[in-house]
This record gives sequence, structure tokens and C-alpha cells, in this order.
Amino acid sequence: MWYYRPANAEHRYSQMSLVSLRQLLDRDPDNAKAWRQMALRLANAGDAAMAEPALKRAFELNPHDAKIATGIGELYAAENRLSDAEQALKAAVSAQPSDPTAHRDLGLLYLRSDRPKLAIGEFNAVIGADKRADDAWYQIAVCNMALNHVPEAQNAIVLALAIAPANAAYMDMKGRTDVSSGKVEEGIDETLRAAQAAPKDVRIQADVINLLLERHRNSKDLEIAEQTIGNLEQISPDFPPIPYQRGRLEMLRNHWQDAARYLNIALRAAPQQDDVAIALSETYTKLNKTVEAGQLVAAVNHRKQLKMNADVVRAALQKGPQSADLYIQLANLEMQLGNRATALSAMQSGLKIDPQNSTLLKWQQMLNQKTE
Repeated sequence: MWYYRPANAEHRYSQMSLVSLRQLLDRDPDNAKAWRQMALRLANAGDAAMAEPALKRAFELNPHDAKIATGIGELYAAENRLSDAEQALKAAVSAQPSDPTAHRDLGLLYLRSDRPKLAIGEFNAVIGADKRADDAWYQIAVCNMALNHVPEAQNAIVLALAIAPANAAYMDMKGRTDVSSGKVEEGIDETLRAAQAAPKDVRIQADVINLLLERHRNSKDLEIAEQTIGNLEQISPDFPPIPYQRGRLEMLRNHWQDAARYLNIALRAAPQQDDVAIALSETYTKLNKTVEAGQLVAAVNHRKQLKMNADVVRAALQKGPQSADLYIQLANLEMQLGNRATALSAMQSGLKIDPQNSTLLKWQQMLNQKTE
């Protein structure tokens, strides 16, 4: 959450009441320092709704203020304006390279947009400012797992745990890296300890279930998986992966009709989820529904091709020159893949090149209406 200390005492605006600041800004609407003070004061008071317009105005008047740029970056990220968020956070890092907050936010943004290599650089910058930044070590482990760099992920999570040994999320990550490196017994036990340490953490409970379904050692592990699914249903009954997990459990028990029922529920909730489609295809094959199984495989292969095409467009954008047509192609592919936030980001980038592009404007309006 965005939080900053009050401005320096010598700044006379810090001594003014909010009413006096408001009156000053009514008289002098282009006073960047006064808008900055208003934004910081409202944010520190927890009034996000009132802080937002002041923050945007302060950034508009002075985009090189590191604190304001960081705040606006977080705000844009929350609004799924990923391209604008990236621009603001890069401005913050440029203005104050030693600020770990801006680096961390930029790293999280890179992770969110599936750029773990870039994210690692930002989290390393956080560690450069504070070697005991355990969350940065954890995020580096997350990045390396996304890149399938398991030894590097193990090293990072060990360092995070050395600083915060009781952190359940770190224990969970340690378990996953152990399993990925072949230490299955140790990994499962570590992940189970994480679940015991955080019995109401939805993500950790889901990780335990997924791990036991994938790497169960015996029938006892499947019983624990079923119990944990029950626990997850209690703490978060609408958690989307639950039907998929139920379906996977029934597949492992060769209960194919029950598996098909749960997996159909899962697929209706997440029609773009390849894991669900593949599991249901396997189930239909067991039930001799070969036509339905083939349709699901074809849909998965189509999405794989779309992802490959999107990667080709991204590569072309990185090489340059950038063009609105390339962003139209990328936005179209991301919309077909169901990645709304990424599609919107591509549209915003394209509109910076061609602000009047009718296709991008139409698509942007359509997606914004669906989000509302």
C-alpha cells in the first residue's frame, strides 16, 4: 500500500491545514509542490479516494518527483493501466535510483506482465539497498521458478528464510523448489508445514493440494489433499480452482463420471485454462467420448498457437520500430487468449503512437465497458 512520511519540516506547506491547502490550490492550481503535499497528506490519512485526483495532478505537473511517480505507478497498476504504471515507475527509479520502493513496485509489475528476467533486476536493486529485504529474495525465487532456474530459486528462498524463518509463504516456496529439484519427500513435508503454519491462507492451501495431486506418494497423501480441499471450501467456498482440484482427485481415484462433472464446472468458470481442458479431455477419453476429447485438444492447440504468435509480435516490438499496427495485433491476440489486462496495456501503448486509431479506441471502450 502506498505510504510516505510527511514532507520535510522546512516546507511551509507541511504546516498548513488541508483546508488552507485547498484554498491555496484554488488560487494557484498549477502549484506542483502544494499538490504534492495534498496528495501525501491525504494518502497518509488513508483517504485514497480523495488522494487520487491530487496525486494525478501532482504527477502531471512534476512527473520527475520520485515519491509521486511511485504513488501514481501503484495507482495505475491497480487500475490495470500497466503501460502507464510502467512509465511512471521507470520515472521514479530514474529520479531516485536508490529508492527500494519504486524498484520493488516495478519488479512486481514486470512479474505481473510475465517478464521475470526484468523483474529480477529490480528486486536485486532492492537488495542492493537492503541485504535483509526478505521479500525481495522471495520474489527473486518466484522469478527464477517462472524461468525454470531451480537452483537459483533455491538459493534465493534459503536467504529469505534465513531472515524470516517463520514466514509460511517462504516455507511454501522452499517446498516447491525442493520438489522441482528432485527432493520430493522434503518438499512435500515443507509445504505441509507451511499449510499448518497458515491454515487460512488460500494460496498456500491451494499449493498443498496441487502438489499432493501431482506428486502424491501414497493414498494417505490423497486423503490429506481431500481434507485440505474441504478446508479450502470452508475458508473460501468460491475459490475458482476448487472444482478442478476435485476433478483431479476423482481422476486419480478412477471415478471418471464424477471427474467429468467437476471438470465441466471448472471449464465453464475458466474456459481459457489449458490444464482444465487437458484434464477433461483425458477424462472424456476414459469415458469413450472421443469427439468431445478431440475438440478440447484442438482448443488447447489453438491457444498455444495464439501464444506463439503473441511472442513473435512482442519480439518485433522489442526490436523496433514500434507501430500502432503491431500493438493492434498484440491486443487482438491477447483478447483471444482472454488476457484482458494485457490487451488493454497493448491498446494504451498503441494509442500513444496513434491517439486517434479507431480500432484501438473501439476495443479499449469495449473492454472498459466489460470491466465496469
